[in-house]
Amino acid sequence: MAKLKDINGETVFEFKFVRHFPGEFEGSKLEVNISSSNGSRELVFGWMNITLNNFIALLKDFPGDKYDRVFDHSDENFELKWLHEYRSDLYVLFFVYDGFFLPHLKVSSEDMRSLGNELEEELRVAPTEEPEYLR
Repeated sequence: MAKLKDINGETVFEFKFVRHFPGEFEGSKLEVNISSSNGSRELVFGWMNITLNNFIALLKDFPGDKYDRVFDHSDENFELKWLHEYRSDLYVLFFVYDGFFLPHLKVSSEDMRSLGNELEEELRVAPTEEPEYLR
């Protein structure tokens, strides 16, 4: 499972592929488990692989030049926005799901690039059938 942990360790996002149909215009379903001081939450959403591949490419080259502090798309509503904290050289991440802000994280660019590499690896071994509990 690919993880992204806040610099203080209080908030953790865990990404897991529930299902992946190979092909650029096929889709993938992801499960995101969020743990914070306010409790935990689980989200399940789908993205076309073209969106997913763009997201992974952004993470692997974070913060990159292609996106201007926002990754959004026309698939299901799971977005990423970020601010660079120049003094600490860390990034404050804001994930938005269905218009609601999730707990924010403060991470390094290296953390983001590691997440991109972990997601890419997870995608290679992702199941092609949806588990029974989500049908």
